[in-house]
Parts: sequence; structure tokens; C-alpha cells
Amino acid sequence: MAGLADNWQSGKIQAGNYGKFYVGLAIPAAGAHVKLASDGTPDSTENPSAIHVGITEKGTKFTGKPTIQKFYGDEFPYPLKEVITVVEASFSGNWLQVMDIDVLAAMTLGMGTRADGAGFQKVNLGSPTAVTYQSCALIFPLESDPTLFGIFHLYKAVQTAGFDLEVGRKSMATSPFMFDGTGVTTRATTDQVGYICKQLQVSS
Repeated sequence: MAGLADNWQSGKIQAGNYGKFYVGLAIPAAGAHVKLASDGTPDSTENPSAIHVGITEKGTKFTGKPTIQKFYGDEFPYPLKEVITVVEASFSGNWLQVMDIDVLAAMTLGMGTRADGAGFQKVNLGSPTAVTYQSCALIFPLESDPTLFGIFHLYKAVQTAGFDLEVGRKSMATSPFMFDGTGVTTRATTDQVGYICKQLQVSS
């Protein structure tokens, strides 16, 4: 009887490389992923409205989890059946470039509207008529080969953290972000929220 092979692969551990967080991306077609240039940045032709959020305090966290409903029978002390009722995914972190007006407008989209004038850049705060969604992704070089990249992508997300800005002499201004994913119901049921992807070869 043969034993199961060990799976010691330190190159599959991700550490020591920073990722870049982008919002305003195009949603890729079924079976595809965001197209990358050779340096790992999103292709500008396919993503003309994309914005790099810039420096973050401690990187960007990608979280996903199911909510499972358990069903019990009176005669048994353990669950008889489980059903997944909710699937959630989100990006979160703290962004530092609070006076980058392009990023500020993206982070306040849904309650902020760009309104530049002569000699100044401005975001007006007010009440919109509808929730505004953005496609967003974290892109990072792989530990095993930094010429290849990993991608965490949410097709449709809304920034729910708002902003929390404080300016002081002894600290850097920072503000939290939380992009909560929403399903794109026109896609296949197994591909409505987003994906996790890694390159096996450089994009052509």
C-alpha cells in the first residue's frame, strides 16, 4: 500500500511581496480574467477607468466565507443536513493617499461626486439616487516567480466603509475601505462574484 506524497512547497507560500489594489476595472468575459501587461498592471486599453489605490497601511485583505444553515431533527443531537444560504466576499484595508482626489472620488463613490474647478480638485458629498458598484482586484507577484502574478478579483463591489479621516502632526492620515462583493446574476451561477487566479505564463 502506497502512502500519500508530502506537499512541501515553500514557493506556494505568499510572503514578502506587496500587492496593488485597483478599482474601476472592466468585468472580464466568462472564462477569462483581467488582462495584465507584462509588469502585472491591468491592460490600460481594456481598463481605461481603472485606478490604482496606491499606498496602503498594511496591505489589502481578501476575505470570503459561506453562511451555512444547519437543520436538526428532534431524535438526533447533531445536524442532519447543511445548506449554504449566503456567499460573501470582500476586500478591506486602510488607504493612505487621502489627498489623491482620484482615489478619494473612487473611495466615496455613491456619496461623493467629482466637481473640479479652476485651480482646484474637489469631491462634493451628497445623496445619490442609487448604489454605485465597482469591479476591483488585488494583483501581486508570485513568490515562486515574480514575473508571474496572482489575482484576487471581485466583479461587482460597493465601498461600505465610507471614510474616517484625521489629520494630525504626529500621525499619517489614513482611512478604512471595505469593498463588499455583489453577485452578477447574468453570469453562470458558479462565477457570479469573482475569482482567485494565478498566471502560469506571461500574458501575451
